[in-house]
Amino acid sequence: MADIYKPSLNKKMFSFLVVLVSALQVVSCIDDSLLQCNSSCAVYDFKYFVDKLLQQERELSTYQSLTNCSAVALQAQIEAVEDLAFYPPLIYGGKKYLIAQLFFQTQSSRVAITRCGAFGGYLAEIDDTDEYAALKTFIDSTPNVNMIMISGSDAATKGTLLFQRTGQPVPVIAWAPNEPNLIEEENCLYLWRDFDNLMMDDACEYIPFDTTFMCEIPI
Repeated sequence: MADIYKPSLNKKMFSFLVVLVSALQVVSCIDDSLLQCNSSCAVYDFKYFVDKLLQQERELSTYQSLTNCSAVALQAQIEAVEDLAFYPPLIYGGKKYLIAQLFFQTQSSRVAITRCGAFGGYLAEIDDTDEYAALKTFIDSTPNVNMIMISGSDAATKGTLLFQRTGQPVPVIAWAPNEPNLIEEENCLYLWRDFDNLMMDDACEYIPFDTTFMCEIPI
């Protein structure tokens, strides 16, 4: 039975890795205007990041026939890419929470959802006040982040926030001052560090360069 199971498991893992590599596309040419930072702004080596991802992709592509041993090696490759793309994680309530580094910044909620999915997760969903408190502390301990996209959208009905993954209502609402402003195109939910990580609504598309996102991954 074990010999029958192994190929199925390995095929599933390889398919996951194909999704992972596809989701980790990085633009190698960046507009100079995006690199104009002041002295307090974190500076990232984009070429290093791109080169490391290409190296990971080359190594993944060499695994044509998988064994239990190589499956462990593949998991190590996934973790290596994760370490490049995200800040150190929070482990809480049987979940792992990851905040994307700014050079892995997203252009839309759709892209953020895809990238979280590539690592086996989804945009972070705040289910109760205890989880919310843990995530606020997590953000405070993570450098160089301010506006962080989490799960929640009122695109279907303005003023009614639903989780994108399940369609269920967002149960915990702690708005920042003057939020939500209910501007028509601001349909996605964020935590805002400058205001004690309270919630705000902002755009789902054309997201500012200094905005990131948080994934939640079952473990």
